[in-house]
Amino acid sequence: MNITIGDINILFMLQDLNISAEFFALNFEFYITDLLINDIRKSNCKYSIDSFERDKKIHIKKLSIDELQEVISLGRCRKSCCIVETSAIWLAMKLNAIVLSDSKTIAKGQEEELVCQKTEWILTELLNQNIIKREKFEQLTNVLKTIRKKQ
Repeated sequence: MNITIGDINILFMLQDLNISAEFFALNFEFYITDLLINDIRKSNCKYSIDSFERDKKIHIKKLSIDELQEVISLGRCRKSCCIVETSAIWLAMKLNAIVLSDSKTIAKGQEEELVCQKTEWILTELLNQNIIKREKFEQLTNVLKTIRKKQ
């Protein structure tokens, strides 16, 4: 199964929960657009995806000019999504992938054929694939609830 990272908040949430390595151990193919990578590099928060790319745990899709035009055209239909989020949706549609995003704009604007999942789904997958134990799952779920309340 293909997974597209839809926004930087997913990656920062994984970092806050200290489960980035576990996340990339899931039995999925992970993809991210270069536009999202640029967002990560511009943000004040530190998140390094380089080691995961080096270890071939995530594939970075560098958009060509033609592909960028497709993203822009798609964005015109999705007025609430920024171009970075739209690039993730575009890539997910191309790959028939799940989009991972905590963004309300992606969730609201998703196409019927597009599946969007949040951080809670990631925790469930970590449990289902025996990467974490039930106790760790429950602990992470509680921490996530606390984080969500603060947002």
